[in-house]
Amino acid sequence: MLNLGLDTWTVSFYSEVPLLNKIRRIKLQIRDFEKIGDYKYSFKASLFKRKLILDNFKDCKIIKKEGILNYLLIIVSRKSTFFGLILSFILLHNLS
Repeated sequence: MLNLGLDTWTVSFYSEVPLLNKIRRIKLQIRDFEKIGDYKYSFKASLFKRKLILDNFKDCKIIKKEGILNYLLIIVSRKSTFFGLILSFILLHNLS
């Protein structure tokens, strides 16, 4: 499977067994699950599952975003960068 993007999440939960049961119940596929504090856990999930995670966990935060699709979303969301890239491609194409 092509990895288009992963988000690293932290979630506060009182125990890891109920947390993993909840993750299984909502059918969320995760990677790199680890305990980082007394009541804090981190894991990686697909960027397409953001809404599912935000709807099911109250105290959750995105720590890191990685992947090709995340970088493309950043470029497209910044209009000046996007138009600058298009203009540079047009100029390079006309010069060659």
